Amino acid sequence: MEDLDFERIKVLERKVTQLSLLYSVASSIGVSPDERKVLELVIDGIMDNLTPEIGIIFLFDESKNELFPYTSRGIKIDLISEERIKPGEYISGKSFERGEILESEIEDKESLEPFLRRYPVKKVLCQPIKSHDKIFGVIHISKFSSVSFTDEEKWILTIFSNRAGIAIESSKLYREIESWGKSLEKKVEERTREIQEHLERIRALERITLRISSEMNLSKSLPFIGRESSKILGAEKWAIFVVDKKKEEIKRYFYSGLTEEYFKELIENWRKVEGAKVVLTQKPIFIEDIYNIENPFAKKIAEIGNYRGLNIIPCNYRGELFGLVVYYHNSPKSYSEQEREIAIAFGELTALAIANSSLFEKQRKTIKQLKTITNLGKTITLSIDINQIYEKTVDLLQKIGNYPFVFILIFDSSSNKLIQVAKGGWLKEKVPKSYSQSPDKGIIGRAFKTGKIYVSGDVKKDPYYLPYFSEVNSEIAVPIKNKKGNVIGIIDVQSENLNAFGKEEIETISTLALQLSIMIENAELYNDLIERIKEISTFYNISKELSGILDLEELLNRMIVNLKTLVPFKSGGILLYNPQINALEVKAYLGPKLDEFKGVIEVGEGITGNCFLLKEPIVVPDVRKDSRYIAGAPGTLSEIAVPLKFKDEIIGVLNLESPTINAYTEEHLRILESFASLTSIAIRNATLYEEIKRRFEEMRILNEISNVSISTLDLKKLYRILSKKIMEIFNVDTYYLAVCDYGKDEITFPFFFDRGKPIKMKPIKISQSKGLTGWIINNKKPIMFNDYDREKDSLPVSPLVIIKPSQSYIGVPVMSKGKVLGVISIQSYKKNAFSQWQFDFLKTVANQIALSLENAKLFGDVKEALRKLKESQKKIIETEKMRALGIVSAGIAHQFNNILSAILARAQLLSKKVDDPEIKKNLEIIEKASLGGAEIVRRLLGFSRAEEKVTLENVEVKKPIEEAIQLTEMKWKNEAQAMGKRVEIIKEIEEGVYVKGNSSELREVFVNLILNSVEAIEKEGFIKISSFPKGNRVLIEIEDNGKGIPESDIDKVFDPFYTTKGVSGTGLGLSFAYGVIKKFKGEIKIESKVGRGTKVSISLPMGRMVKEGEEWKLKEEKIPMNILVIEDEEHVIDLIEEILRVNGYNVSIARTGVEGLSKFEKESFDIVITDIGMPGISGWEVAERIREKDKNIKIGFITGWNIKGEGERLKRLGIDFVIIKPFKIEDLLKGVSAKRGEGEIFIN
Repeated sequence: MEDLDFERIKVLERKVTQLSLLYSVASSIGVSPDERKVLELVIDGIMDNLTPEIGIIFLFDESKNELFPYTSRGIKIDLISEERIKPGEYISGKSFERGEILESEIEDKESLEPFLRRYPVKKVLCQPIKSHDKIFGVIHISKFSSVSFTDEEKWILTIFSNRAGIAIESSKLYREIESWGKSLEKKVEERTREIQEHLERIRALERITLRISSEMNLSKSLPFIGRESSKILGAEKWAIFVVDKKKEEIKRYFYSGLTEEYFKELIENWRKVEGAKVVLTQKPIFIEDIYNIENPFAKKIAEIGNYRGLNIIPCNYRGELFGLVVYYHNSPKSYSEQEREIAIAFGELTALAIANSSLFEKQRKTIKQLKTITNLGKTITLSIDINQIYEKTVDLLQKIGNYPFVFILIFDSSSNKLIQVAKGGWLKEKVPKSYSQSPDKGIIGRAFKTGKIYVSGDVKKDPYYLPYFSEVNSEIAVPIKNKKGNVIGIIDVQSENLNAFGKEEIETISTLALQLSIMIENAELYNDLIERIKEISTFYNISKELSGILDLEELLNRMIVNLKTLVPFKSGGILLYNPQINALEVKAYLGPKLDEFKGVIEVGEGITGNCFLLKEPIVVPDVRKDSRYIAGAPGTLSEIAVPLKFKDEIIGVLNLESPTINAYTEEHLRILESFASLTSIAIRNATLYEEIKRRFEEMRILNEISNVSISTLDLKKLYRILSKKIMEIFNVDTYYLAVCDYGKDEITFPFFFDRGKPIKMKPIKISQSKGLTGWIINNKKPIMFNDYDREKDSLPVSPLVIIKPSQSYIGVPVMSKGKVLGVISIQSYKKNAFSQWQFDFLKTVANQIALSLENAKLFGDVKEALRKLKESQKKIIETEKMRALGIVSAGIAHQFNNILSAILARAQLLSKKVDDPEIKKNLEIIEKASLGGAEIVRRLLGFSRAEEKVTLENVEVKKPIEEAIQLTEMKWKNEAQAMGKRVEIIKEIEEGVYVKGNSSELREVFVNLILNSVEAIEKEGFIKISSFPKGNRVLIEIEDNGKGIPESDIDKVFDPFYTTKGVSGTGLGLSFAYGVIKKFKGEIKIESKVGRGTKVSISLPMGRMVKEGEEWKLKEEKIPMNILVIEDEEHVIDLIEEILRVNGYNVSIARTGVEGLSKFEKESFDIVITDIGMPGISGWEVAERIREKDKNIKIGFITGWNIKGEGERLKRLGIDFVIIKPFKIEDLLKGVSAKRGEGEIFIN
């Protein structure tokens, strides 16, 4: 019993010891952040309570995914510190991976960690180190005996492992808290220091701003700015330079800590120093150490000034450079980003001070000028002596500018000279009182002649200057005009300074000239002059106020600058929504330069685009964790975007970026929302102002276009003026005006310009037109796009690229009464070049132009109709004249032809029967005379042939021309030489050119024209004959350098019997030519100048080349044929019978139509030849009855009438040949032998 109690006591003691140890470990964990100390206690407690031979604590390295020995007992940690175990390897790795206690009896050494295999390990127990379900490592214990671990030992090991897990977690948490506390403390200190520095800078800026607004004297305000800003920036010395940007020179300077020696050296060598670069670039320069740059002079002057660090800040205000602020440091100085921004802000304030002072001086000068003008007005009111007014005007001008010479000249129309009426200045004694000059010489003459103010900034370089004074360097001449706008005199002012006359001086002198002209015209208009001055002053003040408030670009830029004083940011912008491209456009930006940013953000893109889309602010504490963020300014970590709203409409976004995480608080958001509200109202006001201004400009432009439209009705001039006006209105790269000509199915481009250069475009067919122009014409709709790369797939057609693809395009149809007259297009190679109002406005312009084009077209149509009417009247008169002559001559010709037929044929028959040479010669004379008479008759008949329907042959032009030259050779060569004349024939005749006509008649036309030219050449000359195709016609020209035709005779040359040759001419040659050419559907005209020569131009329809074998050839008939001849003239019928019988034909004759039809019924005939004009039944009726009875018989007419206009009737009756009286024997035989059915009617 005692033994049992003793054992219990021992167990209890052991339990108490274990609990004490556990309590000790737990207490250490609670008070110690030392992880190693706690784990050493844990391993010691395990070894003391569980008595294993080896104990090891493994900790897990998450970065390498492995377990490493941290502390050990029973084996030195140095021996195993490099050993590593992967989760799942061996017993320790498996316990870690499974997260549970593992016990293992070692039978196979392979399951044991390699570094323990040299020990006689029999039992292993591993327990994971956990805390809040996170495993930090494994406790490994090993026994060399086979005795298993008890549940109590396992419980104790679990307790120790849990305590170890808590210790590790507590230690990590402690270290994190300690680090966070130190970091927070440091940040608070830094932020406090930054706030104090920022407050000091703000106070300095406030002090400077107050001084600028209250002090207009630069001698006081600029030194104050220098002192205050140098304190903030830690500069030992400073200087402020007021510069002349145009001349790149120093006007004034203020400084502290430097010597006059320094400034003397600096100004003399100004262009060598770094400040000159800043004047050119308007960008600040921060030089940490002047001795590190490569400018030797800069180093030299730094030695004089005794400085090392140098910072040069440009003083910019509204894009204009006013001066430089320079900070000098005795030792090298590096500026932080914030210090640089402060330095730039001081530069801007300095610029504002200089600008305010300059404006103040200008206003003071303006007041002085207004007082001067007012004084002149008072003088004018009180004085009626015009000479006194002249003198007073000169005196006042002297008071304004202290000019060396001023004088007034008045134009004297009687002497045509400008007479001096008043003079002033210290050079006036050099000019005589009686000075006068021509109104077209010198600068004064130029102003007088043009009626415009002439300003010469450097008279030594001015070609108009008359060198009167060597002291003068600039001059202004202002015209004095009366109320009709006529120049009546000149005010001339001269100065010793270059470019002495600026805007204010010009306005002042112009006003004086205006007042003076009013006094000269009518002194009573003085009150109107005062009202005009008040009106100008009022408009000036209004304009100045609006330009400072309602200019959108300036407004937004000023706002983004002011915003930086309220909310900190590295980069910020104001973006406005453009519905035309459904995107936000940057309108104002302040921050680092963004090289790749194009200034446009799509709706829904990035933080800004999403802000617009969601219509609510977005604050991003860390942009790295927001997938919507699009990289902007380098180093950005946080961003805020606030929508700009106006009456529930989102008009844009205000966006700021900062290089600090969580940069924007609720307070910042509240400030920005208020600022956004104010900005929205200001933007709306400015937008409304711009809209009003734009509408006014539209009305002005439309009025100009309307004035242009009514100023001319000439289409080409109208196109030119309108195109020029449109190019002035729209600043574009490409412009064209396309005009539709539906009659020709053409689109022409009278005006096509690319970057100011005209481009020649060939007409294109409307029916085949492609591209945007063709689509606009065919669909009667306009097209606009602003980003071709993005919108090309949505366009109805692909554009036709002429120069290079346009990114922005507007094309508008010019329509009238539902019909497209043309297309106006403007294009740009830039994206987003056009706005919706430009699109709408161009459509309005197109409507106005449509009215103009319609009016001009109507005028052109009326003009063309009048021209055609005159031509038609002339043609009708000519035609009727020829028709009347034809009707008269036709009856005469018929009788003559019958007589001449008998004479000609008998003479030919007798010539074959007689052998006497004398008789034959006489018969030839009779034959020749008969043919001559026949020719006259034929020409008489030809006067009315223009109306005939004739069958035309394909004639090669060269053939009748060559024949005509040969036929007339006797005239132009032999006879001409005998008369002492020399005539040269020049031929320019193209081969293979064919016309529609008749070869023999064309030959005769050419013969007549050549003979006329020969007659016109008096001593020596040429006849040039040329032919060439022109379109679907052939042009034939016969030109000579003869004596020419008087202009009064040109319209008579085609009249029958009109001749300039006296008794040697018939007056029928050109009449015949006219009739033949008209018959062949051609045109003939004559151009002539007395003493220079004559050119006859003939235009004929083009024919086609005749293949070999196509022409009719006479073929002899060997088979005897029976011929019925019907003719009422006895001598003619006898003649025909004899000719036919001699040539082997069987002939039966009838003297009337009735007799002929009777014979046809009784006998059989192969050919019927009948006269047309017979008593009783005419030849037409005879032919019709015979054709009804026999469809195949050959029928021919022999007549003295002109029937060539009866072509259709001849074909209908199936007439095979027509013989015109008088005729040759071979003509008759050709008609008789021609085969029936060859498709052509033979006519001699």
